[in-house]
Amino acid sequence: MHKIAVLDDDINWSLSVQRFLRKEFLVTVFTDPNHFFAVAAQYDLVIVDFVLDPLPESENKLDGYGIIHRLKSSLERPPLCLLVSGWIDRNDLASISQRPYFMADDLAAKDAGLDVILAKVRQLLGSTLPQSPSYSQP
Repeated sequence: MHKIAVLDDDINWSLSVQRFLRKEFLVTVFTDPNHFFAVAAQYDLVIVDFVLDPLPESENKLDGYGIIHRLKSSLERPPLCLLVSGWIDRNDLASISQRPYFMADDLAAKDAGLDVILAKVRQLLGSTLPQSPSYSQP
């Protein structure tokens, strides 16, 4: 079974995603990027929020782009990355040019709904092959 991490400072949204996806996947929620980075290599895919408010005790001030960049540049086999944002809505996605989301494997608006998130997760995980992972895509 694929392992998915949800990295978001909105715990209620994260738990909703976890409950929805756990029928098909092992899902763990993280609110602190540092805790996630320590175990990131264990995951097949991470759903990471574009805007993360740093925890008061955290020295990490990375946004979603920074987190994805760190994963892709520091791990030999980083998890696939689905960047999610509440700053864009599902209608905006049609007007966004292809791959404006720096190193993320896909992009989703939070208001698109959990069915859309699930479809994107399935598509990303279904497109990976052990011999030719898409981890090195810019």
